[in-house]
Amino acid sequence: KPAAPRTSRVSLQVSHSDLARMAAMSRPHVTVTLGYFRQHGLIQYGRGLPLAVNRDALGAYMSTRIKSMASRKSTR
Repeated sequence: KPAAPRTSRVSLQVSHSDLARMAAMSRPHVTVTLGYFRQHGLIQYGRGLPLAVNRDALGAYMSTRIKSMASRKSTR
């Protein structure tokens, strides 16, 4: 039996409040952050719909952010 094609999306049924508790953030901050991620095509969500995470895009974004933060830290 052939392997299923690899997908870069993960869907989660989770609320902003649930994410806020898991990340130790305020719910409004989670909403702003998710809005930013959605604007940049990293996630998709809607009221009553599961949160769909584009793993490849989010991983690339986070990798870039970490490298950027590290380079700023080393120039201080």
